[in-house]
Amino acid sequence: MWIRARNWGSLLTMVMLVAVSAVWGEPVPPSEKSPAYTFHFKLKPGKDLFYIIENQYRDSGGVPPLLAYSTWAKDKKTITQQVLPASVRQPTTASVSQPSGAYVTWRCDRYEASEQGHKDKVTYDSLRDSYPPPSLMDLGGIAGSKATFILDPATGRASDISLILTTNQGQATRRSLSRTADKCAWNQKSMAQLLDDMGPFYLPKGPVHVGDTWSRSFSEVMKTFGTVTTQLQCTLRSVRVVEGREVATIEMAGEVSLKPESKPGPTTSHPTTASAPAANKPKDFRIDRAACNGSVEFDLTRGELVQLSLRRDLSFVADVSTPNSDPMQLKSGTEHILRVKTSQTAPPRPIIVGGPKPPYVPPELPERPGRLIGRPMGPRGQPITTRPVSRPGATTRPVYPPGASTRPAGNSRRVVSPRTPTSRPARWPRPPTTQPATPRPPGS
Repeated sequence: MWIRARNWGSLLTMVMLVAVSAVWGEPVPPSEKSPAYTFHFKLKPGKDLFYIIENQYRDSGGVPPLLAYSTWAKDKKTITQQVLPASVRQPTTASVSQPSGAYVTWRCDRYEASEQGHKDKVTYDSLRDSYPPPSLMDLGGIAGSKATFILDPATGRASDISLILTTNQGQATRRSLSRTADKCAWNQKSMAQLLDDMGPFYLPKGPVHVGDTWSRSFSEVMKTFGTVTTQLQCTLRSVRVVEGREVATIEMAGEVSLKPESKPGPTTSHPTTASAPAANKPKDFRIDRAACNGSVEFDLTRGELVQLSLRRDLSFVADVSTPNSDPMQLKSGTEHILRVKTSQTAPPRPIIVGGPKPPYVPPELPERPGRLIGRPMGPRGQPITTRPVSRPGATTRPVYPPGASTRPAGNSRRVVSPRTPTSRPARWPRPPTTQPATPRPPGS
């Protein structure tokens, strides 16, 4: 009896499964259960969007443990984006075709920069400083600059980039930017790279589901090292609802490879057995450390970027050997961190009492007499040199610049108080003594 009931139960279960399959069809794969999302920009004329773009660059290298260096530079731009209507960019002649995309303008409202090199740290803020310090003088035209370009909403690619910098208010200087600070320069090349990171670098080419992965490939020729190729993998991790809007999160991770540059062949057809010096031989660089990762938040409802974080780290190493030393390694690396945030409202501006002021420059020369910081200074701010004296046993004496007949106060290593000129008496008085007076004999 129990066996018969069990058979009837199994038969009933099979009938129910067949009925459900006939009504609902085949089971849906997990990747097709979630909706497909399309990424594209929605640019509306007359609507302002505010960006805060931060860059951090770091250069390092050397021949450890004999020599090592590390320098960094940072900058921060506050940008207002405006989309112009189509009527503003109509072609003037019939031969000029109407470009596809939206006409976008960027205006840099505030620029901040700082650098830490081999000396003291220097900073610049366009709202607080009237002009940059000498080492950052070439960055003074970024604040107030205006850029225009055409943006394709579907792919995020920018074209027809035009940039107009402002006039630098600081005094002209022959000092140029360092290698690290030069990466903060604002020009068409750096702007094109930034716009590429903010769109085509991570955007998929079609609709994607949560959990889908798509790839990108980028190549860059780096002098001395070779061709660097990055294989980037982007994954749509989640789509959440924030204040009634759908915000997607994309994670990025890349693998970096190096194809060394080809070595130049021999310049002469005659064979030679002499080897080139070790310093002149081409180095076989290889990747010591590499990373390319980040994350993106994209507003699908508004069609705009919410925030972006991207880090690129690349370090090369080569073996160096000389006949008189042990094998060593030559290292050279660079790191770039990019952060972008958007806002519907303008970011707050600090209140500057008294307006912009000249920037602070670390002093390199003494500013007041009586204190020696570096070399002794003459009355006109010229350094005092020394020259040897040919007499045996004599010491060196200072040589003052033209116009300085006497030693000015403050050139000694001790503080010299000023003294009023007086006439010297013909004979100095005898110094006082503590010995008792000796009586003279009579008749002397």
